[in-house]
This record gives sequence, structure tokens and C-alpha cells, in this order.
Amino acid sequence: MDNILKGLSKKQLEFMSIECGVSVEEIKKADEDQVLSLYDIVCDIEIDETVKADDSESDELSERGKMAENIVTIIGNNIRDKKGLE
Repeated sequence: MDNILKGLSKKQLEFMSIECGVSVEEIKKADEDQVLSLYDIVCDIEIDETVKADDSESDELSERGKMAENIVTIIGNNIRDKKGLE
């Protein structure tokens, strides 16, 4: 599902692979529904890490949270572009 994964770096794909328990090759070959399921997992990571940051004194998002945030933004923008939304 290249159009939804467009713009993700090797490092971001590797992060998804580790966090979601699937290989990078499986991610690249995934159909749209499978990619959206992985996207949901990464969204949950972003939410969890944001809550942790809000609860901490530093209020700073972890590296894991930042990576998830970037992936969610890229895939979300690709979904929006695919559907022709603004």
C-alpha cells in the first residue's frame, strides 16, 4: 500500500515493525485494511506517550512518542490526500 506509506523513512518503517510485531516487508506488502490496523496501533502509542508526557513534570514527549507522532502525521496526510480531503 505504497500510497498510504509514502514518505515514511526506513527508520519509521522499522519502528512500526518492532512496535506492531510484523516485518518491514509485510508492512510494505500490506493491503489498505492491514495498513490502517497498523496505523491504529501507532495512534495508540502516540496517545499513550502523550498522556505520559502530560503526567510528567517535564511535559516532554518521549522519543517513542515523537516517532509515533511523526508516523501518524505522515500516514494521516496520505489518507487525507488519497480521499481528496483538505
